[in-house]
Amino acid sequence: MQLRDSQLEALQQTSASESLRRMQAGALTSEALTAACLARSDLVAEVVQAWDALDPAYALAQARERDADKQAGRPLGRLHGLPLAVEASFDSRDYAAADGPARSDSYAIAALRGAGSVLLGKARAPHCALGTSGTARNPYRTERESGGAGGSAAALVSAGVVPAALGARSDGAIALPASFCGVVGYKPSRGLLPRSGTRLVSSMLGQLGVFARSVEDAALVAGPLAGWDAGDEDSRMAPAPALAEICASEPPVTPRLAFVQTPFWNRAAPATREAFGELLGALNEDVEAIEMGDAYAAAPDALRRLLACDLAFALEGRAGTRDSLEAESAALLVEGQSLSALSYRAAQQAGRGYAVALQELFEEFDAVITPAAPGEANARGDDAPSTDFSALWSLAGLPTVTLPLMTGEEGLPLGVQLVGAERDDARLLRTARWLTRTVEAALAAEETA
Repeated sequence: MQLRDSQLEALQQTSASESLRRMQAGALTSEALTAACLARSDLVAEVVQAWDALDPAYALAQARERDADKQAGRPLGRLHGLPLAVEASFDSRDYAAADGPARSDSYAIAALRGAGSVLLGKARAPHCALGTSGTARNPYRTERESGGAGGSAAALVSAGVVPAALGARSDGAIALPASFCGVVGYKPSRGLLPRSGTRLVSSMLGQLGVFARSVEDAALVAGPLAGWDAGDEDSRMAPAPALAEICASEPPVTPRLAFVQTPFWNRAAPATREAFGELLGALNEDVEAIEMGDAYAAAPDALRRLLACDLAFALEGRAGTRDSLEAESAALLVEGQSLSALSYRAAQQAGRGYAVALQELFEEFDAVITPAAPGEANARGDDAPSTDFSALWSLAGLPTVTLPLMTGEEGLPLGVQLVGAERDDARLLRTARWLTRTVEAALAAEETA
């Protein structure tokens, strides 16, 4: 199949939602859309270096099967014919796993297949979904990091290769790669999207993340992933929320946001603090600044202890595994091997305590607004960026949505992180969509003033 350059460019910029509408209407085929994604991949592959495994013939074969299903009048899934990427942290039956041969599909990949999507390929991921080794380059500037684990999936979306992708992080800091790569990043409530079949080492902290070009696309892709799975100890038997439908609706009243600096505000770059000042000024009466107590300052330390112990437990008895870890993860492993059970239990209790204390906040506010990262993407090879702005929410198991609404001094993205109440993901996504439209309207008004 040959597509003109103008056709390719148009398809590469089309949202997941619009692509699905066009395919359902018969104005677009999955094969044409997949071919456009592959063409874009060819163009940026050497620059971004995001793929762990890519088989164009296999991707196109899947797309033709989806088109044949539609032509035959067979039942179609909610993502039927949509090309997506997943990171190597997700097991699948058709590509080798991150640490060995191919395995059966993870829950997430099985759900995507059931929804009719096309698995374009697998993106690179660090061992145990921790660290930065082997992850993609930042599409904005290739000498910068893409955010570590989750960064390759975010980079593929940012570079226009796929409309959405799945990544995973054992520390739950999905906000970091989303912010660095300038894309939407959705981290679900703990247990909402089952994680079985992933290389995550911490059940309390680890999360998969959906990276997309818009909040609507993130909700659309996440929807079929919600459900119960016996393989995930935090999964709950409850009706799956209508993420896409609620996200697309208008809030019944104007959302109220709580601006939380967190105890780590002084670690944010000056450009981040300045950008937030401008953002809060634009929101005016829709946001209220809230002080957080000193007790929350211990969140990063509690997260590190939990992660270190979970890593040590996950790798217990695996000879040679330490040698495959990068320096920071290897140090984390050694730390975990020396920590006591009492220290681990105290960190767990801290997370549960934070969740209870924060619930009060969401009785008054629709979401918390806070930075997603300290600043713009750091240079490749530098020390790993701080995840302090994610630690509290990961410990508490709360959902977050990162929005690419700001820009730093060097012209690189700065993400805005919204945090919602536990298991209130649909409302959070709707609030994120509202915030995006509100900021876009304010910018348009400035330009025409």
